[in-house]
Amino acid sequence: MRRLRVIVAGGDVGALETMLALRALAGSHVDITLIAASHYFEHRPIEVRDPLAVHARNRVPLALLTRAAGAELRHDRIVRVDTAVRRVHTAAGYELPYDALVVTERAVPRHVSAGAEPLDADHASECRFVISDVLAGRAASL
Repeated sequence: MRRLRVIVAGGDVGALETMLALRALAGSHVDITLIAASHYFEHRPIEVRDPLAVHARNRVPLALLTRAAGAELRHDRIVRVDTAVRRVHTAAGYELPYDALVVTERAVPRHVSAGAEPLDADHASECRFVISDVLAGRAASL
């Protein structure tokens, strides 16, 4: 059986959450490609204080995050989507097929849903360990 080809467009929180959720839920049944113009995920905390205590480290390489999620990263932009044949065309001239396309550009933060864990001071210590493992290359998967 062929694996589902999923393209995630964007380099923001929505893109990363989508990529990690797909890997967690679908495992090896999906091939995930992240297409982002930026080389970095820009961390923009909602609060003035730093809940993760990363001491003003605001940029994380997307290559590190996509590798941790078992995804492919393409530094590029989608300039056209051909839904009839399920292909995206990029600024660099590539034509990529997809089975599912997720566009996450300019995602807007929402209230934490019931049952979800908020990212606050009470949960920050647990997150620091995960972030530390990802940055040090010790995390094989999330």
